[in-house]
Amino acid sequence: VVCTQALTLLEMEGEQSVACYREEGMPFAAGIYRAALTLTAPESRQLEFEVGAAPTPPPPPKPAIRCDAPFVAGALAPQGQPVLTADRFQWYTQAVYVGATCQELSAATPWSARWYREGTLLREFEGVWDGGPEGVIWDSLSGNAAAPFLRPGAYTVTLVVSATAPLTMTFRVIPYPPPTPTP
Repeated sequence: VVCTQALTLLEMEGEQSVACYREEGMPFAAGIYRAALTLTAPESRQLEFEVGAAPTPPPPPKPAIRCDAPFVAGALAPQGQPVLTADRFQWYTQAVYVGATCQELSAATPWSARWYREGTLLREFEGVWDGGPEGVIWDSLSGNAAAPFLRPGAYTVTLVVSATAPLTMTFRVIPYPPPTPTP
């Protein structure tokens, strides 16, 4: 027994605290202690606690995700690197790729892409990173069987990787130049 106290509660309900000190103010030795509270009835409540246990250090903060400058390209290499980067594409363009190389990625990092043409939303995509700590996050827009070429106009793409600042890319698909008649 480290200490005992007999107190009279001032009210029928509520809370009250009781301090327990060792003789001469010495600190408690490291170990597991039990506090028992007994009211007028023989029933008691007990609480165990540990003194001297080193607190568990918090995990180190994860490094923030960093992304290089975004790209707009006509194709991607097998490793995901951009090929044929440009900000203007011909009327017969069938696909455009956008993305960025990012570092400090972790499994299940969410990302999203929003594609606009002349201010109108064309495509939304949400993905989850499933690669290593560094890689290229990319998305593409392509034509379809009925309209294989991208329509002419100004395009804006916003790529958001986790909670990083949005990356915005712009490009233009130039219209088909009709042949000029020869006199």
